[in-house]
Amino acid sequence: MSETITLRLDHPTLEPGRVQGFALIWAFYVTGFNPEKHCQFCFRGLRAPNFHSRNAASGVDIVLDRLDVSQVVYICGVAKGPDAERRYRNLHLPVRFEAGASASVTTYNGYRIDVTNGVQLPIPPVEDGWRGLPATHTRCKNFQFGLAQFGTDAGGACS
Repeated sequence: MSETITLRLDHPTLEPGRVQGFALIWAFYVTGFNPEKHCQFCFRGLRAPNFHSRNAASGVDIVLDRLDVSQVVYICGVAKGPDAERRYRNLHLPVRFEAGASASVTTYNGYRIDVTNGVQLPIPPVEDGWRGLPATHTRCKNFQFGLAQFGTDAGGACS
């Protein structure tokens, strides 16, 4: 059996098709972390070519098969809407390949995301002001995940 993680997005009322409600949505094979950056820019690795803002779709299986790059994939969606509300609506779903495992989340706007062969990884918070960084940096979930996975070492393989 080849190692793949499969995503499936479904919505209870919307027809299958392009995912709605996110200004940006993507999956990223994470191989390392740059603590000098935040958002997607803090990750080292490869953006999944088959799941990003221009092609993310519901009603189909999305096969993440570049696990030779990394067995950790971060799925992220930046919600549309006012800045003050986005932090509660954004999608953050880091997963690690694990044969037979599964995870599910529901987005703020009703999409159910089912993950096959992946276990959801935690995103522990980082205290405001950590190492003198502004809150926009330390409250970023991508940054928090990268720090938890890699520490301040800027490279290395995911555990």
